[in-house]
Amino acid sequence: MALGKIDFEHFLANVDPEHYDFVINLHEMLLNHSKAAFDEKKTGYLGSYKYNKTKKALINLLIEHGVLGVRIYGENLETSDLQELTEDMTAQLIKAPVCQQLVHGKCSPKCRGYEFNIGEDFFQKCRYGCYKFTVTNENAAHIKELIEQEIQRRDAI
Repeated sequence: MALGKIDFEHFLANVDPEHYDFVINLHEMLLNHSKAAFDEKKTGYLGSYKYNKTKKALINLLIEHGVLGVRIYGENLETSDLQELTEDMTAQLIKAPVCQQLVHGKCSPKCRGYEFNIGEDFFQKCRYGCYKFTVTNENAAHIKELIEQEIQRRDAI
């Protein structure tokens, strides 16, 4: 396996055909707001999208062990955005690792996690594991909606 930079077509060739349309539509939407880069890693494939205005990470598309996932850097997502998620997505949020910086002050001071409520429960989750969702037919539309909300809020700043 040759590791390193790849193009979108190479990345797409490794996506489960069931999710082609989701990935293509998401990629086309994201290109209006971000710059994309794709890599082949030891653990799978990574598509990274950096927001044009700030050059900060917006999302990652991940293919690990043949499973497609999306990590959203949801710096502007609000608790209200999380109320309509699927049960699977809510379970993934709850299982995400706790932010060691927010809770124990043990991570880099520059690293800040996310604080939010789901119902009456308050969470402090790690930036890198919080909004990481496995793509399923049930989750895809909700994932896209979260990304659109994050983009709208970043555009408004």
